[in-house]
Amino acid sequence: MKINVIIIDKKGKDQLYAPLIEHYKKIAKPFAKVEVIELFDKEIAKAHDISPEAAQKSYTKALEKYLSNGVNIALDPSSKEVDSFDFAKLLKDSVTVNFYIGGA
Repeated sequence: MKINVIIIDKKGKDQLYAPLIEHYKKIAKPFAKVEVIELFDKEIAKAHDISPEAAQKSYTKALEKYLSNGVNIALDPSSKEVDSFDFAKLLKDSVTVNFYIGGA
């Protein structure tokens, strides 16, 4: 299994997510290859300066290649929690899982 952790945040993984990512990479290592992808780039930063609509288009373009590949899960503190068994069922036949964190 391949797990992509896609960070949608201009601060990036070093400031906010590094300890969590390292912890979960260590746990997942026997079962999956974990890749961390920082989505925020110069193009998105430039689009933010233009307008909210331009920023949205830029994010959409950057996310397209991940959305069509595998199971997509947005991690949000206010989202519904699932237990380990339901989570395992969700991922059962998946080759690629994309987790999205950050952003508003």
